[in-house]
Amino acid sequence: QFSHQCPCKFCTKDFRTLRAQKLEKAKITLNDCLACSGCITSAESVLITQQSHEELCKMLTFNKTAAPDERKLVVVSVSPQSRASLAARCKMGVLETAKKLTAFFKSLGWICYAEKTHGSFIIPYISTTKSPQQVMGSLIKGHFAEQQHLTPNQIYHVTVMPCYDKKLEASRPDFFNQEYQTRDVDCVITTGKQSQR
Repeated sequence: QFSHQCPCKFCTKDFRTLRAQKLEKAKITLNDCLACSGCITSAESVLITQQSHEELCKMLTFNKTAAPDERKLVVVSVSPQSRASLAARCKMGVLETAKKLTAFFKSLGWICYAEKTHGSFIIPYISTTKSPQQVMGSLIKGHFAEQQHLTPNQIYHVTVMPCYDKKLEASRPDFFNQEYQTRDVDCVITTGKQSQR
């Protein structure tokens, strides 16, 4: 009789008696993502699709036909890095670009890595201050909404940022307002995508 024993001669396992075990499906949420760009899961693809210039165009189109009480005020925040990139692309100075953007619009990778790899060891030493993108989101959906006599969910806040990590940051559950069912930042467009339009 042929034996399927381990060739190492130290192991006494008979492989005929071993049965393949069906492993449970791995359960990973976006909170587990390091935003390393090593892979794009279907959930990340959905988030990135939700954070695109197409979504902004949909919102603008919706506002054209929506009843006045259903329309959202669209607010766009442009990061300093994105303004500099736009200035270079348009061969203008940074101040001139900022002025033109203001007239036109009318109006974080390390943290993720630290949270996922060092967890409870490093978290107490990390600043709890929000990123500039999220601070702007809080101000627009809070203070500015109040000034305009609007609720936070009546504002559609778009940011133009230099990096894809900002899309995942905007999608984090800590930046979602349960009471009004809205995010501080509704849409993130990267500088490259914005300058293609």
